[in-house]
Amino acid sequence: MQHLDRWVVGAFVAVIGLFGLYLASRADEQIMYLTGLLLFIGSVVFNFVQINQAYSRKKK
Repeated sequence: MQHLDRWVVGAFVAVIGLFGLYLASRADEQIMYLTGLLLFIGSVVFNFVQINQAYSRKKK
């Protein structure tokens, strides 16, 4: 239960990333397409950093 906050934040960021993919798929303008892709890429990077931090703490 002590790491539940990380799971909640990770899931919320993943939902934002999926929204970014949806936004990019429905975009009529290039700026909306790039914004959607940036949201998705940012959410993937954020979740991988969280995973890396969790494994780094376990090693210590």
